[in-house]
Amino acid sequence: MKRPRVLVCLLAFGVIVGLAQLTPLRAHTSGAATVSALHTAQPASAKDAAKTFLGKIVQARTQDGQNVYALQEASSQDLFLLDDQAKAEKFEGKQVKVTGTFDMASRTIHVVDIEAV
Repeated sequence: MKRPRVLVCLLAFGVIVGLAQLTPLRAHTSGAATVSALHTAQPASAKDAAKTFLGKIVQARTQDGQNVYALQEASSQDLFLLDDQAKAEKFEGKQVKVTGTFDMASRTIHVVDIEAV
């Protein structure tokens, strides 16, 4: 009777761990957000059109302990790294509109402009 219960628990744990690895970056409601990886931002090509992203500038921490600013997207609560940390710092904790190009591979927004909303 205990053996099937243990197997079910182990299976459930494996599924949860697997899903956690596939889940996009998430902000935590208390304290600083954690960013799973910081990738070096590559400049967007000129052919990439700038897009608008709405959300809140939050301070996040990479797995190696580096503090960075990220955009916590309004509708999904996903975190996106911002390549212009100096601009982002001015808007920490504020709702903003970020204009820039998105690098899907590194989940980084190459910032053209940030303005409060």
